[in-house]
Amino acid sequence: MLKPLLVNEYEKVTDAVLQEACSRLGARVCPKVGLKDVLPIEDSGLSSELFRYALQAHFDFVVVNAKSMPLFAVEFDGPSHRSEVQRLRDEKKNTLSERFEFPLLRINSRHVNKKYRGMALLTWFVDVWFAAQAFGEAQEKGLVPWDEPFDPAFFVAWSDHKRRFPLWLTLDIQKEMLALSEAGKCLDPVPSLIIGADAKDNYHAICFLEVTPGRAVCATTGMRNQRFPVLLGDALEQIVTFDIYHELQRVLSGDARLIEMKRVDLMIRAFKARYALRRAHGVGRARSSPF
Repeated sequence: MLKPLLVNEYEKVTDAVLQEACSRLGARVCPKVGLKDVLPIEDSGLSSELFRYALQAHFDFVVVNAKSMPLFAVEFDGPSHRSEVQRLRDEKKNTLSERFEFPLLRINSRHVNKKYRGMALLTWFVDVWFAAQAFGEAQEKGLVPWDEPFDPAFFVAWSDHKRRFPLWLTLDIQKEMLALSEAGKCLDPVPSLIIGADAKDNYHAICFLEVTPGRAVCATTGMRNQRFPVLLGDALEQIVTFDIYHELQRVLSGDARLIEMKRVDLMIRAFKARYALRRAHGVGRARSSPF
């Protein structure tokens, strides 16, 4: 009996999200592609261990262009990837991807299940990758100034998305938080944020919003280091902003309580002692907090 290429629900969901996103952008998705069929491992000077692994291993998904040229790979890291054996395999795949400068995006269930402004994070990563390519090509043609920085939030329109600024995931909730502040329901109009990195360059974020004098909502989150050309700080800032907004909604509906700003200050101090600072911005109380 023949075996299916996609063996679990998460692989099927990931495939569906990828297929939808890539089809809009003129690309295709190929599941279960061997590393040896993508990476030029022959006569490359790889160690015997890495060469043998490359011959046996595969990428979960490879995105290719209209000419079937590989663009990047996507790996779904489920619970099994927490084991030591799988971790070592993942490191080998990471090493090979870096060696041949082949973009590799590692995702989990949050990237395909949770929606941010109606969009899965996986869809956003794919859209941003293609938007960056288009932006670079426009710069090479002189259509965009060479010193203009790429920021996905600045795209007024993209692909066939119906909304304006479709890649600015937090646009709607930022408007709502501003409206709540103007209505006197929240002291700060925007959240304050710190993003840091650990020794392995995994990103972590802590975010707070002062709701009443001396009391706030707070959220923390993180994202593993990616071998994919999308700024992790941009992605993580939008994710944690969603988290803080949802916590604010829980407080306003009576399902959660505010915490003392003194406690938030302690959390920030511990965060800064643990992680190397990557970006930070604060408003209101943040001027007197340990930012």
